[in-house]
Amino acid sequence: MSHPRITFIAIAVACALGGTAEATTIIQVCPTCTLNTIQKGIDAANPADTPVIQIAPGVYNEDVHVSGKGLTLQAVPGTAELRGTGSGPAVTLGTGGGATFPVTIIGLTISNGRALTIGIGSGGGISVIPGAILHLKSSIVQNNQAFNGGGISVFTPRSPANTIEDSIISNNQAVDGAGILIQSAVVTITNTDVTHNVGTPTFGDARGGGVFVGGNGDLRLNHVTVSHNSALEGGGIYAENDALNTDIRRSTISENTFLNTCNGPVGCKPGLGIGAFLASSFTIADSTIAHNTGSSPVSLFGGGLYIEPNGTMSIDQATVGYNNTVDASLNDVKTGKVLGGGGGIAIVNTNGSPTRVTLSDVFVINNAASPSQAGGIDNSNSGQMLLNDVTIKDNTGDNCRGAGCR
Repeated sequence: MSHPRITFIAIAVACALGGTAEATTIIQVCPTCTLNTIQKGIDAANPADTPVIQIAPGVYNEDVHVSGKGLTLQAVPGTAELRGTGSGPAVTLGTGGGATFPVTIIGLTISNGRALTIGIGSGGGISVIPGAILHLKSSIVQNNQAFNGGGISVFTPRSPANTIEDSIISNNQAVDGAGILIQSAVVTITNTDVTHNVGTPTFGDARGGGVFVGGNGDLRLNHVTVSHNSALEGGGIYAENDALNTDIRRSTISENTFLNTCNGPVGCKPGLGIGAFLASSFTIADSTIAHNTGSSPVSLFGGGLYIEPNGTMSIDQATVGYNNTVDASLNDVKTGKVLGGGGGIAIVNTNGSPTRVTLSDVFVINNAASPSQAGGIDNSNSGQMLLNDVTIKDNTGDNCRGAGCR
């Protein structure tokens, strides 16, 4: 796993002259200060002063809410932890409507959020709702739980882009979007690790162990590692068919898994898209999708990438390698077909809804499926596939099957 750069941003404070307040006001929070909780610092902030709340080292056991004001929460990275009470999101940003205010969080560890109420439980660590924009920097969001969006949930329709940079999102749990859930929002993620998050099928299918994007969401990844996450569909990334766009550049999707013990409410079912489940407009450039895998006894489609009908995929200068669909011993109960196709890439084209896939300067190598299936690319349902300077070799099972193979 890569390690994001953790930085500390110092803020110079000038003295006020003649009773005139400086544009930036520093508010000190520490365990022994008068303002001994982060929420007290937030409540004391005057949004007209561009407030910066400096958080001293320590553990702060509380849930905080920033509503109707823009400010910065700044800690020395690695030394201050906001540990939620377990009765809701550890951090809630926004009012639910009205004017939109940016909230920047720097250097803070956020943990122990619990937002498990069905229907409204979104964002165990950080919940961003209308009225706020999140800028998360050099921070860690870990060990949180939610119905959706275990680490972070972002729902900010018609607002500017939220940003996550130089951060770690790890060991969170949820049904959808165990690491990050994006709905009706633009989110740009850079220089960040999304790792070891687990989709939990407590109430249904678990989708997007690392990241879930849907509901007119727009996801942009640059220099991001999505690894060691698990779910029933999209162990690494799940892009729903109503997502506007997903753009992955200079990133790695690796070692994500499909885990199904067959004991949950959904029973045994085939896994789909262990690296990424793609049902929207999707671009991958200068990236690697590798070592994603499933687990017995359940078969699956698309060890690296699974592309649904109506999906539009462009892959340029990428490697899809060493992914596999493990056990292909089961049949689809509806069609009777053997499962387990597309160790590297599975392309689906059904109900007259074409899937359009273009691969340019791509290596599809050393992926595995059942010997009776396509280990490299499975396009047996005749999606629209165009290959430009593509190497497909050394895959277990057929290297490529279906329309567009050569």
